[in-house]
Amino acid sequence: MMLQRPTADLDEENGIYIRYRTNGSLFNPRRLKAHTKTLNHLVHKLLFADDATLVAHTEAALQCLTSCFADAAELFGLEVRLEKTEVLYQPALQEVFHHPHITIGESELKLVQQFTCLGSIISSDGKIDKEIDNRLAKAYRAFGKLHKRVCCNKHQKKSTLISVYRAIVLSTLLYGSESWVIYCHHLRLL
Repeated sequence: MMLQRPTADLDEENGIYIRYRTNGSLFNPRRLKAHTKTLNHLVHKLLFADDATLVAHTEAALQCLTSCFADAAELFGLEVRLEKTEVLYQPALQEVFHHPHITIGESELKLVQQFTCLGSIISSDGKIDKEIDNRLAKAYRAFGKLHKRVCCNKHQKKSTLISVYRAIVLSTLLYGSESWVIYCHHLRLL
């Protein structure tokens, strides 16, 4: 069966551009600002299992995407759960905050200051402090469980303990870190 893409997807203004590079130097911000050897990709939505995140630069574009998404869901007999649907507004630097009004049908969606998407905390201020605190807490819990079950075992080799630590604790701590903008105080915490 072929599905027709909603017309909101085809509009170049509905979505956000992600700039990335594929030839190394991923964490060098000066290289990302250079227009050579970087690629831009227009992103409208982030989908995972039954979760969807719609992204746009303007309130009108987000309303268009939201309406289109809700209409497409209805065509397939699906329903958008309004009580679980939230709007996070991240104003640009030096932009005055205004309350966006995004609706589905007659219902206005709830505006939040942060939400969790796929286990990562996204804040309206764009900072990663809460996400790092969240990652540290999860890594600490993982280490506590690891310590009780594995580290107290006298028969484990040191190399095995290090491998398990890297696989469980470090992967928990650094989950999603590829997209973080990290400063020195974040590195000290980590």
